[in-house]
Amino acid sequence: MPIAFDTNEHVRQLEAAHATRELAEAIVHVVVAAQTGADFATKADIAEMRTEFQVLRAELRELELRLTIKLGAMIAGAVAITAALVKLL
Repeated sequence: MPIAFDTNEHVRQLEAAHATRELAEAIVHVVVAAQTGADFATKADIAEMRTEFQVLRAELRELELRLTIKLGAMIAGAVAITAALVKLL
């Protein structure tokens, strides 16, 4: 959402502060370019990101649990195979 910015008024204010017209116009041009090129996050954007982060955290917790279960199953399988090999040999 662009911010309202009266360039002529700000040029006049800078000139009143003893800036040359060229300098005043350059300063105002830089400020306008920074505002139009910037992509500011709104409160709604931040709230949306928080919601997305909560969903991602929940998914990560679920993946961690699944990996823990799979690792436990692999260890149990390795122990069973080792016990079987010891018994056979």
